Amino acid sequence: MIRLPGKVKDTLSIWYAKREPFLFVVDYKGERTSLWRLGDVPQERILFQVGSLTNRKCYQEKVSWAVVSPVSWERYREAFERVQAYQRQGENYLLNLTFPTGIELSHDLWTLAHTVQAPYILALRGECLVFSPETFVVIEGGKIATFPMKGTISADREENLSLLYNDPKEQAEHVAIVDLLRNDLGQVCSHVEVKRYRYWERVHRGRGELYQTSSHIEGDLQKDIGIGEVFEAILPAGSVTGVPKPRALEIIAEVEKYERGWYTGVFGIFDGQRIVSAVMIRYIEQTPQGMVYKSGGGVMVYSNAAREYQELLEKVYVPVF
Repeated sequence: MIRLPGKVKDTLSIWYAKREPFLFVVDYKGERTSLWRLGDVPQERILFQVGSLTNRKCYQEKVSWAVVSPVSWERYREAFERVQAYQRQGENYLLNLTFPTGIELSHDLWTLAHTVQAPYILALRGECLVFSPETFVVIEGGKIATFPMKGTISADREENLSLLYNDPKEQAEHVAIVDLLRNDLGQVCSHVEVKRYRYWERVHRGRGELYQTSSHIEGDLQKDIGIGEVFEAILPAGSVTGVPKPRALEIIAEVEKYERGWYTGVFGIFDGQRIVSAVMIRYIEQTPQGMVYKSGGGVMVYSNAAREYQELLEKVYVPVF
């Protein structure tokens, strides 16, 4: 679905074959890529955390933030209704609709990069900060696994978890994304299976928590397929595009009318044994006009516009303790 620059693709394959640890970043369209040997990551410009591998110094800081210019309800509803029109025509079944939200922060992004708490953290100084809860793929020993996250609700009440599990729209959305990811892995695997279906986790968001549902899909990589070819085949990530993916990409470009950039791209680390990567969601970008938080959610033909708009805003958070 994307084409990595030839030099990047070749270097990925060489370093992976030589078991040379590295950090990589790929944007949503595959047009911007960065790749460093893990020991050569410029710490004055790049901060990262993937599991226990990190180059950041964690400290606590009292942080505040506020939404100042969310996408208007009228603009969101217009895009939402256009997406559903395509869905009624059978051109699309699930689409991840996102928009930028203007925010104010008490600290700069580089300071926040040392204070946020998340499974996956990446800061590109002067550009953006990611604190993602979502694993993209893990590759090790000839196997590849992915863990799509679909289905979110506030965890302020325990009964919300039942609402999330029993909601027909959330059920259908999760089925669709699992099927898409199975198909994506099928392009590079000889065998694919769903190892664990629709389990839930709590995601800290600074002001309370969210319930989030995920699934575990795993496959056996085809022999003699290069690591660069694997990522070209499965990017952009299915959980942030839609079903079917090629048409979803076209509709996203038509209705969102802004550049996602690094947002909804992928970053990860190869530690010499396995690759662990994350989807670049929960994302703040530094722009000449100020700080922008990009967020969104899945839309299906029976989705409710007001509810989806509220979910987009609920995902605007900074996970500090």
